[in-house]
Amino acid sequence: MKMRNLRTFIPGFRRGPYPSRLDRKMWWIFTSVVLGTLMVNIDSSVVNVLIPTLERAFHRPPSLLQWTVSAYLLVVTTLLPLLGALSDRGSRKTYYLMGVALFTISSALCAIATNLMELIIFRMIQGLGGALIMANVMSIITFTFPPERRGKPLGYVNSIVALGTIIGPGLGSVLLSVFGWRSVFWINIPIGMVSLALSIVHLPPLRTSKEEQPLDLVGAIWITAAVAAMFFEFSEVGAWGWMSAPSIVFLVTGALFLFLFLFHE
Repeated sequence: MKMRNLRTFIPGFRRGPYPSRLDRKMWWIFTSVVLGTLMVNIDSSVVNVLIPTLERAFHRPPSLLQWTVSAYLLVVTTLLPLLGALSDRGSRKTYYLMGVALFTISSALCAIATNLMELIIFRMIQGLGGALIMANVMSIITFTFPPERRGKPLGYVNSIVALGTIIGPGLGSVLLSVFGWRSVFWINIPIGMVSLALSIVHLPPLRTSKEEQPLDLVGAIWITAAVAAMFFEFSEVGAWGWMSAPSIVFLVTGALFLFLFLFHE
């Protein structure tokens, strides 16, 4: 079964030119996924400016505090391929809603964290929500807009990805100076709730022709392990040095898992 067009889910709008009602629904869906995308990408860079403040709050060295950033990026980066494959075999609406809900709840948990370990764990959960969101955004846009109208919204989404990463540090600095470090996470709550509400109301079920195909779990494990090893390597190489034993181990491990993935495919 091929992916159905959005018109399929709006009675009375299956033929003829695109009517205003369908246009509105398309852009409501677009707004919901843009808000989710913006949250995920702002949080990839916003916490960087909190490190000095967190050092005073938790009395931990910067090398440990950096994991409030790295743990989030690690989970998003490593789980994105696997969650993308899972989403191909289920309802993208369900996975997207799960991602937004998980991201919003974990943002609240980050805001009330009482120690560094809690904050890192909650950031990892936030990364899982972010990976679920990003694994489905482009497919939802592709499904929502017909081919002749797809270029503009896809371009907007790519711009939002870059914009979120760029404005993260500036937004974090403003929130930190005015409201304190916890506000950096509280700000996600209203954004997430709006995205969740719009998605529940406007986003129809979305399933693809891959739904009945078995998941290539072995390949997913190899590529996830390869990405994780390389992420650790490039995150810590500044402290380890290129020729140190840990650096060599992670480089070789990442290359090995990548070879296994390519050989398996």
